[in-house]
Amino acid sequence: MRALCFVVLSACGSAPRATTPAAPLPPIATAASAAPASPCALANATELADGDTGALLGSRIAAAGDVALAEWERQGTDETEGWSGAKPHFALVDASGARQAPVSVSSAVAAPNAVAAPLGGRALGSLVYGAHIDWFFSLATFATFPESSGFFEPRGARYEPPSYVPNTMEAASADGSPLLAVAITTGHDLGGKRVDDCMETATGVPPCHSQLWGAADELAVIGFPKGGAPWTRPIPLPAAATKDTDWPLAIALDEAHGAYAFRYAGAMWLGWLGASAADVGAPTKIREGRLGAPAMAMRGGELLVVFAERDTDDAPWHLVSMRFDARHAAGPVRTLERGFAPSLAATTDGFVIAWMDGDAKSTGWIRAASWDGAGSLAAAPALTPTSGNARDPEVAASGARAWIVWQEFSRARRDGAVHLASLVCPR
Repeated sequence: MRALCFVVLSACGSAPRATTPAAPLPPIATAASAAPASPCALANATELADGDTGALLGSRIAAAGDVALAEWERQGTDETEGWSGAKPHFALVDASGARQAPVSVSSAVAAPNAVAAPLGGRALGSLVYGAHIDWFFSLATFATFPESSGFFEPRGARYEPPSYVPNTMEAASADGSPLLAVAITTGHDLGGKRVDDCMETATGVPPCHSQLWGAADELAVIGFPKGGAPWTRPIPLPAAATKDTDWPLAIALDEAHGAYAFRYAGAMWLGWLGASAADVGAPTKIREGRLGAPAMAMRGGELLVVFAERDTDDAPWHLVSMRFDARHAAGPVRTLERGFAPSLAATTDGFVIAWMDGDAKSTGWIRAASWDGAGSLAAAPALTPTSGNARDPEVAASGARAWIVWQEFSRARRDGAVHLASLVCPR
């Protein structure tokens, strides 16, 4: 097998600054204390060009200090390496909108799953699964811009989950957590074999070779501790008469514990996790119906979950929220503003939420607000033209600063363009 190769245009990080303990966060607002959300505006918006023309498959964002790291994937091929799949791209942007030269990733990576995540303190990085060449997880980091190192720097040894290949994943990290990062993944089992056992060899194709590209039929949480070896905890899927073809995922982490959510078989499921595989709990059903993908964030032990739902296949989508306190007790389900595809991030004094409005087909626009987790979102403006096709916003926050990345499609850019901006959200 070839080694996984990252090439990044950047320079060496200095020691992290000393920090003082953070003040306790105020609790998530209740319906009685809720205030209307404050509208957000875009600042220093920039298009993240990558030189590729493959179809845009997804985008994510992470933030630390005054810097954001964007990750996006395009459909790609490489005749030399002999693969066809999703190719990741990365870029660093500072608060003024000045853009670091984009990360160039070797074609040997060709990872279908690359997740940008804040790794605590001032570190930024991505959890990458190299499924075309080396079939393992690499947790790679940047020093924050402008003190960048020139390379993705692996943190810890590479990790190959036992007899398991992930198809999709989402990752999270938090200052103060004993986990450097944690991921929720859909995937499939290899019948007890390791990936190497199923690769082509000079003597022929092993019986499990076709399973490397199998459809997802399992769920797992994968933890990357700050000390010790990574671990995988399979999650038992609920019994269901019908199954979704895709299971949208979300995960959140704070100093003490975390939570994961996924949509499966017409329901939303939620589970809790801790620092070890033994601390990962089984999921429970929190909502049924016509549901969209979950988004979630944690503050001070409390969890906020947001997703879209509608009553019938022809009805408009509306956002709904659910709050869970530090003892995991659920508050009421609250119906919010029209929209779908939400993204959520915790700030020092609340949350930033962004979502998509429009017809979910050819017309869409992005809305965003600074939010207490309970108040009305009606004041959130359209941040992109309502005649355009802007889609799938993702937000990240570091302290009081927030960022957003989204995709735009047009006749001139049928393959999609990725845009990034700071979010100015007065309260």
